[in-house]
Amino acid sequence: MRECIGNPRYSRQQLASLCLDVAGQELSADQQNFVRLLVDNDRLVVLPEIAALYEELRNAHEGVKDALISSAFPIGDAALNVLVADLERKFDCKINATVTLDPQLIGGVRIAVGDEVIDASVRGKLAAMATALKN
Repeated sequence: MRECIGNPRYSRQQLASLCLDVAGQELSADQQNFVRLLVDNDRLVVLPEIAALYEELRNAHEGVKDALISSAFPIGDAALNVLVADLERKFDCKINATVTLDPQLIGGVRIAVGDEVIDASVRGKLAAMATALKN
C-alpha cells in the first residue's frame, strides 16, 4: 500500500478504490468517507499514525493500558494470566499485554506500562549490583 500511495501513476480515485477494496466490507460509510477525505487531501500516508492515536484515545477512555512484557523464556498461559491479573490490581485498570522474548535478560521479566518500568530480570539485577559496587 505504501508503494501505491507514493506512486504518481495512480489517480486519487484509483487510490481510494484500492484502499476501500483492500478493507473490504469492514468499513462503514463514515469510515469510507474518511478514507476518501484522506486521499483527496494527500494525507493517506498518515493513516497509521491516526490509527495509533485513535487506539490510544480509546484505551484512555476505556481505562485500558498497554503493557510490554519482555521475558527471557516463553511464558505459559496460566503464568501470563496471573501476571496480567497482578498488573491490573497494581495499576487499577485493564491491561492489554504484549509478550516478547528477549534472551539478553538472562532470566525473569521486564514490564513496561506507560512510563513505568518494572525490571525483575537477572540482567537488571546484575546492573543494579554493578552500580551499587561502583558507588
